[in-house]
Order: sequence, then structure tokens, then C-alpha cells
Amino acid sequence: MNFFFENDFYAILPELFLLCASLALLVFGVVYSTSKTHGKPSLMRLMGWATILCLGLTFALVWNTPFQSMIFFSQSLLIDEFTFFFKVLILLGSLASVCISFQYFETENLKSFEYLILILLSTLSMFLLVSAYDLISMYLAIEMQSLCFYVLAASQRNSEFSTEAGLKYFLLGAFSSGVFLLGCSFLYGITGLTNFEALAIFFSQQSQITLNQEWVFVQVSLLFILVGFLFKLSAAPFHFWAPDVYEGSPTSVTAFFSIVPKVSILAIFMKLFFSKFLRTHNSLATIFSFKWHFFSVCRRPRGICSEEN
Repeated sequence: MNFFFENDFYAILPELFLLCASLALLVFGVVYSTSKTHGKPSLMRLMGWATILCLGLTFALVWNTPFQSMIFFSQSLLIDEFTFFFKVLILLGSLASVCISFQYFETENLKSFEYLILILLSTLSMFLLVSAYDLISMYLAIEMQSLCFYVLAASQRNSEFSTEAGLKYFLLGAFSSGVFLLGCSFLYGITGLTNFEALAIFFSQQSQITLNQEWVFVQVSLLFILVGFLFKLSAAPFHFWAPDVYEGSPTSVTAFFSIVPKVSILAIFMKLFFSKFLRTHNSLATIFSFKWHFFSVCRRPRGICSEEN
């Protein structure tokens, strides 16, 4: 029996494997770690090696994918050489962060194996984000990634610093997601489209007279989307939240989400702005010029914006 989306499921096989492996490890950890007959053992080392095995098998699936370029699931996801490169980077970063966490587990005597499950789920969300080819799928992948990081930042429940870091990360992450979603809503309201390729074609085919009437609103929507991305990237001048969150989070968590998630955000940022929109309209460079000018002004002495010449 052939299904309508059969090839689509083949294309998303690494993501499906990560999801199934995460759920299987979660069930195993919950059942085995609460077993009285086994003395409620700590599963950090065992789950750590299982996580490394899952990431290694995922790497094999990504490397041996049967498709070089494909748009699937109703043009919401895309795989090509660009996404393949960033998926490999994400896997290598996740493997490295798990490997360097073993000593931290022993030093802090951690028994929360859910930390490793969240690493797998966040890797899954980063895969979906890199493959996103639609504003809706992009936003959902960003939110899935952020939810994992909120829990990871506050994973040390006995530490006030970790709780504070998780709360700050949640509040500022929710704010940036709201700004990002507002920009996507404006863009959809103007064009009636959410697909990246459809948006690029729409802008390229509009006459200059028609586009000028709505171009101000397009710039505002893209500015909101850009601000949301800069918050997620902790790029200046939207980086003020990063030191407090990184300082309060556990060391292994900081090593993970201060580097690896930036790869996925940078990938979708480049795909959205540089390969789709900026290729069509050079006037979008004004937004980046404004951001750079604002940052240079704010870096004057005493760290404040001044109107003096």
C-alpha cells in the first residue's frame, strides 16, 4: 500500500528516528530509575552513552539520505546541500556537548537523566528549523527549540541562580517570540503567503508602483522578524540577557545552548534573508544598515545613546 506522503517520511527519517529514540529513552529512564528492585539507580552515564549512540545513528541517517534536494510536507520543509551542512554541524556540536558533560555529571552528582532527553529533543527541533521552508514551520520549530532550553536553563532546581536564569530566559524568549510572530503576521497580512519561495516570487513580480504603497509595512514586518532573530542569536544590541542566563545555567547547559542553537538560527536567518528576500530587494539592506548604525551609536563612551555630534 502506497501512502501519499511516503517519500516525505523517507526524507524526514533522521527526525523521526530522533523522536522515537527520545521517547524510548524517556520511558526506559522513568521505569528503570524508579525501580525499587534495582535500588533506584542513577542513569546518567548509561543514558549519556545511549544519547551518543542515538546521535551517531542519526548522523549515519543524515549522511546516507537518498535525496539531495527535496521539498516535502506541502512545501513546509526542505532538504538540500545547505541544510545537510548545518545538520552535520548541529550533530557534531551536540555530540561534543554530551561528551564534555560526563565529568560535570560526576562532579555535581546529577541524577536528572531528563537533561539528555532534552538534548535529543532540542537537536530534533534544530533539524526541523534548519529544514523549515515556511513561516509557520519555522516559528513552530523555534518554539520547540526554546521550550527545551527554558527547562535546561532551570534544570538545577536547588539553585536560585539556575531558577533565575530559566525565568529570565523564558520571559525574554517569550518576548522575542512575540515580536517575531508579529512580524510574520504582518507579512502574511500583506502578501497572504507563508512559503519562502512564494514570498520571493511575489516580491519579484510586483510592479514598483504597487509595491511602494505597501513597502513601508513590509519593511516594518521584516524589521520585527529581524529583531526576533537577533534576540535568539544574542546579537548586539539585543544581547543584554545572555550574561545573566549563561552565568546562572549549569555549566554543561551553557556549553550547549550558547553555541549549538546559534547554528540553526543562523542557518534559517541566512536562508530567509540572504537567499530569498535580499536577493529580491536590495532596499532591505537599509534595515541592516540601521541596526549597525544604532549599535555604533550606542557604543559611545558611558554606554548610552547620545544625540551629540
